[in-house]
Amino acid sequence: MWFGSITFGVYIGFATIVGEFSYFSEPMKNAGIYGPFILILLSIIIGFVGAIIKVGIDFGRFEHEELPQNQPPSASALAGAMIAQVEEYAKQRNYQSAIRLGRVLSRPLWVDGQYEERIRLGEIMFEVGSAEGKKEIQMQALIDDLGWTYVVLNNYNEAKKNINQGLKIAEDIKDFYMIAKANRHLGGIATRLSMFPDAEKNLLLAEDAAKKITDEKNRTEMLAGIQYGLAEVYRNIGKLDEAELACKSAQKAFNEMNDSERLAKTYSRLGQIYLDKKLNIEAHSTFSEGLEVSRRANRKDEIVRNLIGIARVYLSDGRTRDAKEKLEEANNMAQSIGLVVERDETRNLLQKIK
Repeated sequence: MWFGSITFGVYIGFATIVGEFSYFSEPMKNAGIYGPFILILLSIIIGFVGAIIKVGIDFGRFEHEELPQNQPPSASALAGAMIAQVEEYAKQRNYQSAIRLGRVLSRPLWVDGQYEERIRLGEIMFEVGSAEGKKEIQMQALIDDLGWTYVVLNNYNEAKKNINQGLKIAEDIKDFYMIAKANRHLGGIATRLSMFPDAEKNLLLAEDAAKKITDEKNRTEMLAGIQYGLAEVYRNIGKLDEAELACKSAQKAFNEMNDSERLAKTYSRLGQIYLDKKLNIEAHSTFSEGLEVSRRANRKDEIVRNLIGIARVYLSDGRTRDAKEKLEEANNMAQSIGLVVERDETRNLLQKIK
């Protein structure tokens, strides 16, 4: 329990430093070779203080989670308390503090699979952005916190409504990164709905916008994400060689960026491409590596997808018992974090085994 709470807290600490890097960059330079070590130490200190002491100081908040006596607060309880703090800042009209804390919470909630909490955060951040007249805050809440999170929760109508609203703002303020992201998300929804021509159209629109992003790192990350999306479109229309190339392109880019969180998601997709090609050895190897990478990155959604992939390889090879074990693990995790599509997939496969 403590490990999950501390990990979440340290993640927040590091994100705070990155998000407010201008405050830390000069001291880091002056520290010379000790700079990276100081950065890590600051992350740990801010994580502990911010996530455990500052937010947890009003411990009565955790009582509502009905935690057993003497049991330390979970990462979920800490996240809930942090979001409550963002909400409190908003009620006090302390919008700048709400924005600072809300900005660093979004990504950790996503990676940790806390989807309902991210929706709640998105609703608060949209209201804060509206109150402050900050279109970029509204846009980010609509496209990411609300839009893409609703996709994972299988609520496509609500997802499209929020993403399209955010896209309009992005177009108004000419934010090419968010224009690309919104179109990429719409392409992802169309793919899930098997509307592959629409999916490809949205992804190509995303690519056009991405090429106009001036920041090289953001441009590279966005273009890699678009290749990742195109890989799934190509796979579903039977263009398996193109799918493999697109997925490997995304994987290479994320690897070169040392972006372990985004790298983790490429393995389950590449493994599925190999499975479609009936290359079971390559598929098993890719899913297994993806499982390890996902565990290290704490990408619970990708842990689930790689477990399902390994199970499918086992089923193809006639290893029913081994497949059942992986599917049960995947089903439990999918259920715990609210992955609707993957939860239903594991249940259907388990029914077939019985």
